[in-house]
Amino acid sequence: MQQSSHAMPVRATPCLWVVGQTAAPGATPRRRPPYLVSNASDALPPWRPRAMMPPPLFSVADMRAADRHVVRKAAMLVGLGNYSHPTTRHSIGQYCLSPLIHRAEAHDAALRAEIARRVARLSPDAPTFELPVPVATEPFRPVAASKGWLARVSVLLDAAPPKGDAARRSPHFSLRAYPYVLYDLVLYIPRMLMNVNGRGVAAARAVYPDIALTDTLLVHDELQRAFGKVSFKQGGSAAGHNGVKSVQHHLGNDVPRIRIGIDRPLDGNVSAYVLGSMPPDWLETCAHGEVLERLWSTLQTWCLSRT
Repeated sequence: MQQSSHAMPVRATPCLWVVGQTAAPGATPRRRPPYLVSNASDALPPWRPRAMMPPPLFSVADMRAADRHVVRKAAMLVGLGNYSHPTTRHSIGQYCLSPLIHRAEAHDAALRAEIARRVARLSPDAPTFELPVPVATEPFRPVAASKGWLARVSVLLDAAPPKGDAARRSPHFSLRAYPYVLYDLVLYIPRMLMNVNGRGVAAARAVYPDIALTDTLLVHDELQRAFGKVSFKQGGSAAGHNGVKSVQHHLGNDVPRIRIGIDRPLDGNVSAYVLGSMPPDWLETCAHGEVLERLWSTLQTWCLSRT
C-alpha cells in the first residue's frame, strides 16, 4: 500500500442519522445507535456517568520535530457483531471500538509529550525530523456507501523495543534504526446483522480503496477462550463464527483478526449465550479495564509488526 502524507477523505454521503435531532411532535423517535458520538471524549459507552469519565487528553499539536524519522501507514479495524444489539457478548468486538479511540488518543498525546522532552535534550547540532501534527479524530458517523459507521483516529507509535528489552543489549543496537510510525486507523461497524457482516466490510473497503486487505483487521468474540483473553490470529478457520465466515466469503481466508474471549455457556446453549447481554463488570473492563488494555497492546503489536 502506498503511504499517504495527507488525510484520507471519505466521500460525502447522505446521513442516516442526525446527532441531536429532535423528533417532530407526534412522531416516533428513531433509536440513536450507540456508535454516534459527538467528539472524542464522548467515545465511551452511554451507560457510564459523565462524572466518572477521565479528563480528555489533548495531543501536543505544536510539536513539529522528532528525534527519529517518522513513517506513515494506515489500517482498518472492523468490529464484528449485531449493530442492533451492541452490548451482547456476540457484539463485544463492536463495543470495544469506541473506547479504543479514546485509548489511542491518550497514547498519542503521551508519546508526543515524550518526544518533546527527547528533542529538548538533543544537542544543538543533532539532526531532527519532521513530526506531522495530529489529525483531528473523526468520531463514528453513518456513511451510506460503507453500509455502516466509520470513524478515524491517528496515533503515533514507537517502533523501538521497550526499555529493558534484550534487543537493546545487542552490540549492534541503534535507536535511530527504529522509526516512529504514525498510523491512520479507520474504524468500522457494519450496519447489518452478524451473519452478513462481510457485505459491509467489502463496502467499507471500497470507500478506502488504498487500504490493502492485509491492513484490514477484524475484532470479534471467541467462545473457545476465557473472558478477557485477547489473541491475534492470521487468517485460518472461522471456527464456526458466522461473522468471520461472512467476511471470508467476500474477502478470502487470510484476513487477520483479534479475538476477545467470552467463555462458553455452562448449559451448552450457545445461541442464547452469545445473544445475551454482557454483565456490568464486562462492560466496565471492555471500556476502561484489562480487556481494553490487552486489546490495545495486541493492536500495537500488529501495527508495529508491519513496519
